[in-house]
Amino acid sequence: GWSLTNSASYSGSQSMRLINHTGNPAGAVDAFITPTYNLTNITNAAVNFRLAFAVRSTNSSDQLKVYASNNCGSQWNVRYTNSGLNLTTAGLYSSYFTPTSAHWRLENINLNTVAYNNKPSVRLKFEYNHDTGNNMYIDDINITGTPLVGIQDVEFLTSLTVAPNPARSNSF
Repeated sequence: GWSLTNSASYSGSQSMRLINHTGNPAGAVDAFITPTYNLTNITNAAVNFRLAFAVRSTNSSDQLKVYASNNCGSQWNVRYTNSGLNLTTAGLYSSYFTPTSAHWRLENINLNTVAYNNKPSVRLKFEYNHDTGNNMYIDDINITGTPLVGIQDVEFLTSLTVAPNPARSNSF
Protein backbone atom coordinates (compact mmCIF):
# COMPACT_ATOMS: atom_id res chain seq x y z
CA GLY A 1 0.00 0.00 0.00
CA TRP A 2 0.84 3.68 0.16
CA SER A 3 3.58 4.77 2.55
CA LEU A 4 5.88 7.70 3.17
CA THR A 5 9.29 7.21 1.58
CA ASN A 6 12.53 9.10 1.43
CA SER A 7 13.75 7.18 -1.64
CA ALA A 8 12.42 9.83 -4.05
CA SER A 9 10.70 13.20 -3.91
CA TYR A 10 10.13 16.20 -6.13
CA SER A 11 11.04 18.56 -3.32
CA GLY A 12 11.89 18.05 0.31
CA SER A 13 12.92 14.64 1.55
CA GLN A 14 9.73 12.52 1.42
CA SER A 15 6.85 11.60 -0.86
CA MET A 16 4.01 9.10 -0.84
CA ARG A 17 4.92 5.86 -2.64
CA LEU A 18 2.87 2.91 -3.80
CA ILE A 19 5.06 -0.09 -4.49
CA ASN A 20 3.45 -1.80 -7.45
CA HIS A 21 6.40 -3.24 -9.35
CA THR A 22 5.75 -6.71 -8.01
CA GLY A 23 2.37 -6.70 -9.72
CA ASN A 24 -0.54 -6.48 -7.34
CA PRO A 25 -3.58 -8.29 -8.70
CA ALA A 26 -5.53 -6.43 -11.38
CA GLY A 27 -8.48 -4.68 -9.82
CA ALA A 28 -6.85 -4.25 -6.40
CA VAL A 29 -7.32 -0.76 -4.95
CA ASP A 30 -5.03 1.23 -2.65
CA ALA A 31 -5.92 4.65 -1.25
CA PHE A 32 -4.67 7.30 1.13
CA ILE A 33 -6.62 10.19 2.62
CA THR A 34 -5.21 13.60 3.50
CA PRO A 35 -5.85 15.40 6.73
CA THR A 36 -8.74 17.86 6.89
CA TYR A 37 -8.12 21.27 5.30
CA ASN A 38 -9.94 24.33 6.58
CA LEU A 39 -11.09 26.33 3.54
CA THR A 40 -13.28 28.69 5.56
CA ASN A 41 -13.08 32.15 3.95
CA ILE A 42 -11.44 30.74 0.78
CA THR A 43 -12.81 31.02 -2.77
CA ASN A 44 -11.36 29.76 -6.06
CA ALA A 45 -10.13 26.65 -4.28
CA ALA A 46 -7.80 24.31 -6.18
CA VAL A 47 -5.31 21.57 -5.45
CA ASN A 48 -2.16 20.61 -7.29
CA PHE A 49 0.28 17.78 -6.73
CA ARG A 50 3.32 16.16 -8.33
CA LEU A 51 3.01 12.68 -9.82
CA ALA A 52 5.68 10.22 -10.99
CA PHE A 53 4.61 6.89 -12.48
CA ALA A 54 5.77 4.27 -14.97
CA VAL A 55 4.02 1.32 -16.57
CA ARG A 56 5.37 -2.21 -17.09
CA SER A 57 3.21 -2.86 -20.16
CA THR A 58 1.82 -0.75 -23.00
CA ASN A 59 -1.53 -2.42 -22.27
CA SER A 60 -1.70 -0.80 -18.83
CA SER A 61 -5.10 0.30 -17.59
CA ASP A 62 -3.94 1.43 -14.14
CA GLN A 63 -6.01 4.34 -12.87
CA LEU A 64 -5.56 7.17 -10.39
CA LYS A 65 -8.61 8.96 -9.05
CA VAL A 66 -8.63 11.86 -6.63
CA TYR A 67 -11.79 12.45 -4.65
CA ALA A 68 -12.79 15.40 -2.48
CA SER A 69 -15.09 15.48 0.52
CA ASN A 70 -16.52 18.42 2.43
CA ASN A 71 -17.89 16.30 5.27
CA CYS A 72 -14.78 14.54 6.63
CA GLY A 73 -15.12 11.61 4.26
CA SER A 74 -18.77 10.65 4.71
CA GLN A 75 -19.27 11.26 0.98
CA TRP A 76 -16.66 11.53 -1.80
CA ASN A 77 -16.84 13.20 -5.22
CA VAL A 78 -14.42 12.37 -8.04
CA ARG A 79 -12.43 15.48 -8.98
CA TYR A 80 -9.63 13.89 -11.08
CA THR A 81 -9.23 10.71 -13.13
CA ASN A 82 -6.30 9.59 -15.25
CA SER A 83 -5.45 6.13 -16.52
CA GLY A 84 -3.41 3.91 -18.79
CA LEU A 85 -0.58 5.41 -20.80
CA ASN A 86 -1.94 8.93 -20.14
CA LEU A 87 -1.10 8.40 -16.47
CA THR A 88 2.56 7.59 -17.00
CA THR A 89 5.18 10.29 -16.54
CA ALA A 90 8.16 8.05 -17.31
CA GLY A 91 6.97 5.62 -19.99
CA LEU A 92 7.70 1.91 -19.92
CA TYR A 93 9.91 0.47 -17.15
CA SER A 94 10.19 -3.29 -16.79
CA SER A 95 12.48 -2.86 -13.76
CA TYR A 96 11.69 -1.29 -10.39
CA PHE A 97 10.78 2.39 -11.02
CA THR A 98 12.25 5.18 -8.90
CA PRO A 99 11.76 8.64 -10.44
CA THR A 100 14.42 11.18 -11.28
CA SER A 101 13.70 14.91 -11.35
CA ALA A 102 12.62 14.63 -15.00
CA HIS A 103 9.84 12.13 -14.20
CA TRP A 104 7.59 14.40 -12.13
CA ARG A 105 4.49 16.06 -13.63
CA LEU A 106 2.30 18.74 -12.06
CA GLU A 107 -1.40 17.83 -11.90
CA ASN A 108 -4.14 20.39 -11.18
CA ILE A 109 -7.62 19.87 -9.75
CA ASN A 110 -10.34 22.50 -9.65
CA LEU A 111 -12.18 22.67 -6.33
CA ASN A 112 -13.83 26.01 -7.16
CA THR A 113 -17.39 24.96 -6.45
CA VAL A 114 -19.86 25.74 -3.73
CA ALA A 115 -19.15 22.26 -2.33
CA TYR A 116 -15.58 23.19 -1.29
CA ASN A 117 -15.22 26.98 -1.21
CA ASN A 118 -15.63 28.39 2.29
CA LYS A 119 -15.91 24.92 3.89
CA PRO A 120 -14.16 24.03 7.16
CA SER A 121 -13.56 20.29 6.58
CA VAL A 122 -12.24 19.40 3.11
CA ARG A 123 -10.30 16.16 2.59
CA LEU A 124 -8.77 14.48 -0.45
CA LYS A 125 -8.55 10.76 -1.21
CA PHE A 126 -5.98 9.45 -3.69
CA GLU A 127 -7.15 6.07 -5.01
CA TYR A 128 -5.09 3.81 -7.26
CA ASN A 129 -6.64 0.90 -9.21
CA HIS A 130 -4.00 -1.71 -10.10
CA ASP A 131 -3.34 -3.30 -13.48
CA THR A 132 0.15 -3.67 -15.00
CA GLY A 133 1.73 -0.54 -13.60
CA ASN A 134 4.93 0.07 -11.76
CA ASN A 135 5.62 2.15 -8.65
CA MET A 136 3.75 5.45 -8.20
CA TYR A 137 4.84 8.53 -6.28
CA ILE A 138 2.81 11.56 -5.13
CA ASP A 139 4.49 14.68 -3.74
CA ASP A 140 3.85 18.35 -2.98
CA ILE A 141 0.09 18.31 -2.44
CA ASN A 142 -0.88 21.99 -2.29
CA ILE A 143 -4.25 23.62 -1.66
CA THR A 144 -4.62 27.10 -3.11
CA GLY A 145 -7.36 29.70 -3.15
CA THR A 146 -8.25 33.34 -2.76
CA PRO A 147 -8.89 34.60 0.77
CA LEU A 148 -12.12 36.52 1.20
CA VAL A 149 -11.65 40.24 1.87
CA GLY A 150 -10.26 40.90 5.33
CA ILE A 151 -8.83 37.42 5.85
CA GLN A 152 -5.04 37.29 6.01
CA ASP A 153 -4.03 33.89 7.33
CA VAL A 154 -5.23 30.41 6.45
CA GLU A 155 -4.08 27.53 8.59
CA PHE A 156 -3.88 24.06 7.04
CA LEU A 157 -3.16 20.83 8.83
CA THR A 158 0.15 19.49 7.56
CA SER A 159 0.42 16.04 9.07
CA LEU A 160 -0.49 12.89 7.18
CA THR A 161 -1.22 9.51 8.69
CA VAL A 162 -1.43 6.34 6.63
CA ALA A 163 -3.07 3.43 8.42
CA PRO A 164 -2.67 0.58 8.67
CA ASN A 165 1.03 0.65 7.91
CA PRO A 166 1.98 -1.51 6.17
CA ALA A 167 -1.25 -2.01 4.23
CA ARG A 168 -2.08 -4.77 1.79
CA SER A 169 -5.00 -3.32 -0.17
CA ASN A 170 -6.54 -0.41 1.72
CA SER A 171 -5.27 2.50 3.74
CA PHE A 172 -7.22 5.30 5.36
